[in-house]
Amino acid sequence: MEAGHFIKLESGEQGHVVRVGWRSTRIRMLNDTMVVVPNSKLAGSVITNFSLPQHELAVSVDVGVDYNSDLEQVEKVTLEVARELMIHADGAMPGFASRVRYHTFADSSINFTVWLGARDYVSGMAIKHEFIKRLHERYRNGEISLPFRPAG
Repeated sequence: MEAGHFIKLESGEQGHVVRVGWRSTRIRMLNDTMVVVPNSKLAGSVITNFSLPQHELAVSVDVGVDYNSDLEQVEKVTLEVARELMIHADGAMPGFASRVRYHTFADSSINFTVWLGARDYVSGMAIKHEFIKRLHERYRNGEISLPFRPAG
C-alpha cells in the first residue's frame, strides 16, 4: 500500500492513501475527511486495495428485465449503451470489451450482470451511475420493460 492507492479497510472506511508513515497511515475518505490509522491496527486487519495489481478495473452492474423481454434485443441495446459509455465517459476505459451474462430466473425478472471498464475505483462509481441513467433511457425508448419493484 502506498500514497495514491484507493483502499477499503476491514471496518468499512474507504479512501485514498495520502501518506504512509512510520507510526500511522493517513487516508482521505470520499467525503474529504482525513482518517489517521495507527499502522499497528493496519497490520492486523484485512485491507482491500483497489489499486493493485493496477488502478484500472472492471465494475459490474446487476440488471433485471421483464420476462416478456426479447433477450437478444436486451443484450444488443445494453452492449450498445456500454460501448458508447466506454468511449465518451470520463474515467472509462475506451478499449474495454463490455460483457453481458444472464444468470438468474428471479421472481419477477430475468437477471444479468454487465461489466464495464473504469480507470480506477472512484471512476467506477461514476461509470455505474452514468450507465444506469443511459440504460434506463434506452430501455424506455426501446420499449424494454424493467420489472416493477416496490419501494422499501
